[in-house]
Amino acid sequence: MQFGNRKIIPSLPDVVLLRIFKHLSYKELCLAEVTCRRWQNLIHQKFRKQCTELVVEQMGYFHIEAALNVALERLTISCPFNSDEFLSGVMRRHHGWLRKLTCDVSFLANVGKLKLKKDTRKKFFTGCDNLWIVMLGCSDELLKEFAAIEEMLFLVSF
Repeated sequence: MQFGNRKIIPSLPDVVLLRIFKHLSYKELCLAEVTCRRWQNLIHQKFRKQCTELVVEQMGYFHIEAALNVALERLTISCPFNSDEFLSGVMRRHHGWLRKLTCDVSFLANVGKLKLKKDTRKKFFTGCDNLWIVMLGCSDELLKEFAAIEEMLFLVSF
């Protein structure tokens, strides 16, 4: 959008952009964050304030859904077990400031396989102090995968 020779959207103040972002869905925010570094920073700032809990539901889902509940500060992700690329994006956006996590043990066992640009010495969920693990199905192989990555997940071992 231009006004004469001047582009309007890049010159909007952060406060105005945040008000616009307030009306976008989670999916639309994820698409908007790739526009430029400024938008990415603003959207991540918004996520830090509005999303302290992540719920990952994978059993029985055949397509990806994401719902951000601002009142509860909860992001609920519903996706099939083979949604590694999508979950990688969610983890890149949120893993650093989550306080609560609810997921299946298979999600935690497979976190190490997600494509994250993260220092390998850092833990995945450093600020998470409330964890609910749902055991929908468990095998010896899954438990071995979980045990192999457990020390990379949290500051404190359970």
